[in-house]
Amino acid sequence: MKSRERQQIKKWISIWKDAGKMLEETRGKELVNFDYWKNWRVVDSLLDAAMKTPAPPRRKSGLVSMQDLFRKWRRASKSPT
Repeated sequence: MKSRERQQIKKWISIWKDAGKMLEETRGKELVNFDYWKNWRVVDSLLDAAMKTPAPPRRKSGLVSMQDLFRKWRRASKSPT
């Protein structure tokens, strides 16, 4: 790869990183300023759609999954002696 191409790629990466930060800020502001009472029909329709979508069957309960995570974190946090 030529150095010119590398520079262009680095420039694009930088542009997209900045754009990502700006989009995240915008999304945060929109969520903070969201008025449920003005948009309750939209929110309710999204919730209805989510409730009608069949969920995949669970292989284990949420409690078991949480215990698995705690076990992994405990193992990862132990320092070797």
